[in-house]
Amino acid sequence: MNMLICGLFLLNALLFVVCSSATSREVRNDRESSEDDMKIENIMTTLLGICIHDNPDQTIKQLRKDTQTILNNIGIYKEVVKLNKQLRNEITWIFDETKGPRERKRIIDLLKQDVKGTCAAEKYKDCTEIKKKSYRKKESGVYKIYPDGTKSVQAYCDMSTDGGGWTVIQKRYDGSVDFNRKWLECANGFGNINGEFWFGNNFVHTLTASGKYELRIDMVKSNNKKYAVYKSFSIGDAASKYKLTVGDYSGNAGDSFTSHNGYMFSAKDQDNDIWAKHCASVYQGPWWHSKCYHANLNTPFGKMKWAGNNFVHTLTASGQCELRIDMIKSNNKKYAVYKSLSIGDAASKYKLTVGDSLTSHNGYMFSAKDQDNDIWAKHCASVYQGPWWHSNCYNVNLNTPFGKMKWAGTISGPVTMMIRKL
Repeated sequence: MNMLICGLFLLNALLFVVCSSATSREVRNDRESSEDDMKIENIMTTLLGICIHDNPDQTIKQLRKDTQTILNNIGIYKEVVKLNKQLRNEITWIFDETKGPRERKRIIDLLKQDVKGTCAAEKYKDCTEIKKKSYRKKESGVYKIYPDGTKSVQAYCDMSTDGGGWTVIQKRYDGSVDFNRKWLECANGFGNINGEFWFGNNFVHTLTASGKYELRIDMVKSNNKKYAVYKSFSIGDAASKYKLTVGDYSGNAGDSFTSHNGYMFSAKDQDNDIWAKHCASVYQGPWWHSKCYHANLNTPFGKMKWAGNNFVHTLTASGQCELRIDMIKSNNKKYAVYKSLSIGDAASKYKLTVGDSLTSHNGYMFSAKDQDNDIWAKHCASVYQGPWWHSNCYNVNLNTPFGKMKWAGTISGPVTMMIRKL
């Protein structure tokens, strides 16, 4: 009798233990399931946040399309999970089959080496490759590129302007970086890649020597955004003094860079221009100087140059323009208006077409102190210290030293020249 009671008691105890164990397992499974559900909910919230909250203006059709794209791609992630499971099984087999820890370590070390070679990040040559080859959409910012395929350099990539994929080679916006640098600094680059910088002539040469590149320059002139694009752009190596090749212009900023085509780079400690003096030193800006420049984006901030006659030619070639000149003569305000104005391109030496007190200059080419296109035996622009459409030499010149400007007599005060499309 006692034995029976004890047996029943033990059986009850066993049943209790078994039931308790099963209950604990169920509680643990429920807890793990709840944690998994929470993680899944977090993932869904993140995905919806990207698709909805980051794009508040999208339509319901666009949302449906984006969701379908995610579903179409989910199969790839499932395949990765399956392959990882298979990889785990294979590594387990290696562990089971290898003899001793030494052999096992040798095999695992070799495997790690293989994985480093297989899973290493792709080396992109420039921002264009990053844009084209990246699976995910890339934002503008700093990326690591490999211009020569081996050594990396930090580059700022513009991923939004005109389709994106631009490797930025110069950036200026607040004057915080001094651009009047020496030759080697210009060769290797300087500044802050997250702020103002010069990318470096060596890197630009390496890139442009590896394929066909275009150049885009964005600028603000008189509070208006302007741009210039050159479908042909490259610079030579250090031995060539980074000789410039540029051409095939389009844009609305005016072509001020083609005139620098074929010239070498100069810096304050290396003079490669064709002027008797030293352009980069005199004008405090390393550049592809001739004698000296029509455009220079490396002069001190606020004094950067673009356009001039090229810009006026572009404007006046696009339709009929009028010219207005305001001046002060003998303390009296005066003005002149010409209903017909145009100037030719660089090839024509910016030939002038205009009428009246300026009429005597009509048909003449533009001259500057470094280029004599007048019809005088001497050099008007040099003798009278003012670039203008000189004949021999002038009846009018508003570019002589201040106080000596001429308009049928000397102009004593301020003068303003303006053009407007008719």
